[in-house]
Amino acid sequence: MLRRLTISPLLQNIVQRHSSNMAKLKQPKESLSSSFHFITLKCTPGQLIQVAEKYNISYIENKEGDGNKVNFEFEFETEDGLFFTAYDWKEYRPLELGETIEFHIGAKDEMDSKQGKEILQHEIGNL
Repeated sequence: MLRRLTISPLLQNIVQRHSSNMAKLKQPKESLSSSFHFITLKCTPGQLIQVAEKYNISYIENKEGDGNKVNFEFEFETEDGLFFTAYDWKEYRPLELGETIEFHIGAKDEMDSKQGKEILQHEIGNL
């Protein structure tokens, strides 16, 4: 006997939003407010630069190594408006492009942060 699986409209929306967001990044029109929700991504600055360049997205790089809290800051937006950031935090030293570190993922809430992380993991996996 086959059972039909029913998915709630909320879950359908989340699944549809998640699948439609993959690999559809763009330069944000404006910087939006975001917060850190304890979601991080281990990767290299070079990998995030490649993702940004793939979609012609600008990013901030502090090459001075002057003790600033952030060396690299990336802002991403999906075609349906999911805004999230990726940035190193308190490394206090110049970073090598091939060095794996933990980037913070910022967004309006934890769910968007997790979604941003998944999108970046997908993009990095396809470099």
